Amino acid sequence: MARHSKWSGNLCQIPVALHCTFIPMPKKATRCSKDSWNHAEESYKVLEGQLELNIDGKWQILRSGEEATVRAGTPHTFRNPINAVTRVYNTHSPAMKFDEYFEALSSIVNKLSGGHKEKLKMSLNVATHLSMLMKKYPEEIVSVNPPDFVMSLLNIIGKMRGLKV
Repeated sequence: MARHSKWSGNLCQIPVALHCTFIPMPKKATRCSKDSWNHAEESYKVLEGQLELNIDGKWQILRSGEEATVRAGTPHTFRNPINAVTRVYNTHSPAMKFDEYFEALSSIVNKLSGGHKEKLKMSLNVATHLSMLMKKYPEEIVSVNPPDFVMSLLNIIGKMRGLKV
C-alpha cells in the first residue's frame, strides 16, 4: 500500500512508511512560518529551480539535483529564491497523516486564493485557517515561529468564528 498526496497533481508510489509529494513552488514563494515535524524526518530533492532551506536557523541553497534531510523535531522552513517555478520532491518518514494534512492544506489554499486566481497573501483569516489546520494535526506539525501558543490562540478564534478546516 502506498501513501501519496494528490494536492500537487502528481502521484508517486512509495512504501507505506513514507509520504511524498511534488511541490510546485511559484516564483519567489515564501513560507511565513517555521515549523517542526514532531515524529517524522523530511527530505527535499530539487527537481527544477532552486530551494532555499532553513534548517535550525541556517539557510542553504539547493539547486536542481541536490537534496537535504531535516531530522524529526528540527525547526525548518523554505522558500523559492528565484523568479521561476521550482519543483521539489518532498518526503516524510514515517508517513503518519501527512497525506491528509497536505490535502487539507491544498484545499485551504485553493479556497482562500479563489481557486488559485489570486496570490494568497497572509492575513488574519489565512493565519487563522492555517493555525486550525496545524492544531488538527498535532502529532505531525508544531509551529516554532510564530510560537505554538499564538497558533493555539488563532485556533480558538477560528473555532469561535465557526471556521472549519
